[in-house]
Amino acid sequence: MRRLRLLVVDDHDVVRSGMQWLLRRAPWVESCACAGTTAEAVALARSLDHDVALVDVQLGEESGLRTCLELRGVAPGMRVALLSSRWDLVPTRLALDVGALGVVSKEARGRDLLAAVRTLADGLEVDVACPYPEPVRLLPWDREILELVAAGLTNAEIGVQVHLASGTIKQHTGELYAKLGVANRAAAVHAARRMGIISPAGGAEPVPLDGTPPASAVDVLVADRADATRTGLMVALQREPWVGQCRGTCDADDTLATARRTHPGVALVGAFGGDDGVEVSRALTAANPALRTMLVREDEPPAPDVIRRARASSVVLKRWDATRIAAAVRAVCADAVAARAWSAEDRVSPREREVLRVLVTGATNAEIAGRLGLSPHTVKQHTRSIYRKLGVRNRAAAAGRVEAGAYPIPVLSRINVPA
Repeated sequence: MRRLRLLVVDDHDVVRSGMQWLLRRAPWVESCACAGTTAEAVALARSLDHDVALVDVQLGEESGLRTCLELRGVAPGMRVALLSSRWDLVPTRLALDVGALGVVSKEARGRDLLAAVRTLADGLEVDVACPYPEPVRLLPWDREILELVAAGLTNAEIGVQVHLASGTIKQHTGELYAKLGVANRAAAVHAARRMGIISPAGGAEPVPLDGTPPASAVDVLVADRADATRTGLMVALQREPWVGQCRGTCDADDTLATARRTHPGVALVGAFGGDDGVEVSRALTAANPALRTMLVREDEPPAPDVIRRARASSVVLKRWDATRIAAAVRAVCADAVAARAWSAEDRVSPREREVLRVLVTGATNAEIAGRLGLSPHTVKQHTRSIYRKLGVRNRAAAAGRVEAGAYPIPVLSRINVPA
């Protein structure tokens, strides 16, 4: 099957970048272009043949229904679906009337979004409603095993630590992979760190990876039930040198539990079901008065009394671009941001940085080589150099160090995609 060319049309930079990141990680996706207006979308559709387009039903002052009609006019072969933040208010019949094949919620899980795109590419109709995702919940025993895996221990070494046979540990780690939806040790550590399931490694000093003196790490918690919004906000922040660990949570209970475990400096709080984030923000600041919270909203900030009731420091709007979002967050936690100096001898090269970003998601050498256009042998050489510079001996330990915030590179979760 030929790899797909996708087009995302949404006036919110956060949603565009979040969906683009989620979709680009699928091996069957060749490209994912983005547009913020009807004119941009039509221009992209004319310049390149796209297989699937996801179009926001409300493009600022423009109508996504009109955009859908125009796209179908210039690219009749392109399959289109409407994006909506209120799925139940956009009936499938309305989508079909403008030539779309259905409606996809912006708050759909990442895997459901990917499945919908595959369905659209086959010319079939889609109806992907907004879910209320359950967070991954592990037992203390699970967390202990994951902490040892993150430290780079083998199954035999873990068995010695917890007084069990290595075969038992192997079976248990396999069960953990299934719970986390991953395929190997490095990916398990990557997912567990990103979800806040296991705590950061203590005493790890950050190492500069790009030659620029970064700021002292400010950990950020992004709490929003929508995968695309949460990912987009994390993408916007993780490129900033003053951001340390950036974690995401998808429900209120997990947000409060993660904040208790990880002590972030600032939390961006979106909506959870019937709660608009106000009560979660209040609970976060009540538990930790030093924590700064920011309410996440669509296009307009809430009334001042709502911000006061939430005990929030400020607001982030989804329509802002990445630069403005980062500036707003930095302004809120400015007193926690301070410059540090670094020595040059342990710096990871730019190419090693790219290898490391992919490696810690659990990708094999062959997958890294294919993604970066390198030979597997070259990737193997780079990984050996990375292990030496990071002071680790395997992929799981490298993932543990990076995800603990010891090596501040913008790495995000690997997405499991349908076959």
